[in-house]
Amino acid sequence: MFFDDTHPKNSLLRTLKEMMRNRWCKCGFIRLPVISESRWNQEALLGILAQRSLTKLRLLSKWVPPRVHISNVRLHFNGWHTEARYQRRLGSVCLFCQQEDSEDSIEHILRCPFIHDLFPRYLKKGYPPKVPPKTFFLYGLDKKHQMAVSLMVHAIYTMHNCIRHNPHHLEVRKTIARIAGEVQLSWSFRNAWSDVFGWKLRTSGRPPRQNQ
Repeated sequence: MFFDDTHPKNSLLRTLKEMMRNRWCKCGFIRLPVISESRWNQEALLGILAQRSLTKLRLLSKWVPPRVHISNVRLHFNGWHTEARYQRRLGSVCLFCQQEDSEDSIEHILRCPFIHDLFPRYLKKGYPPKVPPKTFFLYGLDKKHQMAVSLMVHAIYTMHNCIRHNPHHLEVRKTIARIAGEVQLSWSFRNAWSDVFGWKLRTSGRPPRQNQ
């Protein structure tokens, strides 16, 4: 969908624009750009936002391995394999925190206390301190932080798939670190991860099973 010669021109932009309208902006995860309403209506603002996201995803494809890129693309397009996505939201619980008032959905994952505990304090805001939802979509970040957060998004996505197949999975935090270490990364990418998260990437021999 990133190539206009395969799909009709601007089809990807229109799809992401609708996703912004009906999900991410509606949930408050991403805010519309602040531009004078005298010049721009909501449709134009949504178009600007969708274009910015596409630009970030295209740049990301030049910095990260394909598996990391597709995990982030799936996040933007609500493509994670959650119960909510398959219309089984009722009665589901988050696979990470497993709290009674949680659910297995991207909306909850981006607010999940377990997930937020994986991030350094300086990336959090408010009280209790939490990572702004826009951070998961790589907004407001420099290149180093975009690289590191995109790898974390990939590790969370892969870990979610692992737990789906093995609900009794132990040592989730260590496995997330191992998943990140199994990605073939340049030294600049590894340094970005170490600087942001303070975790040393350790490569293990056998990657966890991932259902794409």
